[in-house]
Amino acid sequence: MSWLSWIVWLALALSTALAIMSVSLRLHFRRAVASFLGAVTMSGVLTSLFLIRLHVRPAPVRVEITAPGSAQHVTGEQLVIEGRVSPPDARVTVVVRSETDIRWWVQPVVTAERTDALTGHWSVRAHIGTPTEGRRQSFELVALASADSRLFDALTGRAFMSGTPQDNIPLWTQSEPVVIWREK
Repeated sequence: MSWLSWIVWLALALSTALAIMSVSLRLHFRRAVASFLGAVTMSGVLTSLFLIRLHVRPAPVRVEITAPGSAQHVTGEQLVIEGRVSPPDARVTVVVRSETDIRWWVQPVVTAERTDALTGHWSVRAHIGTPTEGRRQSFELVALASADSRLFDALTGRAFMSGTPQDNIPLWTQSEPVVIWREK
């Protein structure tokens, strides 16, 4: 689970616990009793959020990368990646990993630029290495999509930040991977 989701979870649990403690003290409960009620409330909120994460399923979504194709040779450290997503209002990002890096690099989150029928067409400018790193290497590209709100993604542990490395692919719907070769 990402640190962003942990922050949201802890903020919800702490604010709820503090509210319970404040009400308890106004009702003239002893400080120890108010603290105990706050601690129980905080653990209850965290347990509830964990159960929500386990049992609530995200909205169905389909995503695919249409360009570049697998085994394509590219030059430079930036690449425009294009694809399709359904439903067309879903948020899309791409994660990139080189053959020498174990981390996935999250690219900017975008929405469809144009739609036709029930499909959205998206594109994202992705970084594949740096000017000095990643030359003469293969890169794996995976498109991710979510049709849920940002709050839902944060509450279910599926939130992440663009531009950050991830040890695992974030828990959004995934496309088939595309492997490209960077020349220069």
